[in-house]
Amino acid sequence: MSKFKVGDVVRRINFNNTGLKVGHLYTIAEDPTLSSVHIRGHGGGFDACNFELVRRAGESKPHPHAELMAQYAQDAKETDKPWERWERFSEMFCKWVPLKEPTSFDTDVKYRRKPQTININGYEVPEPAGNTLPSGYAYWIVTPSLEIPVIREVWDNELEIHSIRLKRGLVHTTREAAELHAKALLSFTNGKG
Repeated sequence: MSKFKVGDVVRRINFNNTGLKVGHLYTIAEDPTLSSVHIRGHGGGFDACNFELVRRAGESKPHPHAELMAQYAQDAKETDKPWERWERFSEMFCKWVPLKEPTSFDTDVKYRRKPQTININGYEVPEPAGNTLPSGYAYWIVTPSLEIPVIREVWDNELEIHSIRLKRGLVHTTREAAELHAKALLSFTNGKG
């Protein structure tokens, strides 16, 4: 008996020249045999070991942005323009851009709530990281007392210095945020950033 059945959604996990892309999702079209599957829109004869089960046929699937939609709904309780608190990722410009109108949370688009900011001497600075980062995660530390105002580091849960920097509000996940933070801090001593 096969590990799949008709209607199951599967992910391609291995590469070979079949035209099916690794990481993409496909649906089982016909009763599979023990070793091969038929993929809707692509025919049959694909080796079953090249796929993993994502969702059984008939299982309900939550919207990929369900949690974000709940946050958006909370914002809608507080303002009549909740989209002003949100951004979407622009593939064309490779950056986050503000929403200019209500959104339907398209499944092919990445969304996020705009990062919170803090005010430092008139500069709106993205709020520093508040939680421990995953081990191996690259981050930026604000170092305005050094010649270079920001330094790239890699998070290591074993090093106490990383936790100290986090507690002092010096850790940012982007270089741009760290540079703006450093510029704001330097504005106290030299009158300009």
